[in-house]
Amino acid sequence: KYATIMFLVGANYSEYTIRVNNINVMKKYLDKKYPGLVRSTYIQKKYAFNQKYSPNMFLVEIGGPENSIEEVTNSAKALAESIYYYIEVSK
Repeated sequence: KYATIMFLVGANYSEYTIRVNNINVMKKYLDKKYPGLVRSTYIQKKYAFNQKYSPNMFLVEIGGPENSIEEVTNSAKALAESIYYYIEVSK
């Protein structure tokens, strides 16, 4: 059992699409290995969430109040796998 994962992107700066592309690498990995785990990426046009400072910075929401710690932990492990995959692909 897993808690759903959602990536959030602040779009209040010119290069936010770089973050979206980086997130898509991780999202495609998760979609293939864990179908249904990742929700659509949430893009907030009013904010930057400090993401403008690094192309590798992203914000993630895992689960909600209805999820158990076990479900969130399982999803965090899957997210860690996707981050590792992203790092390996971007070398």
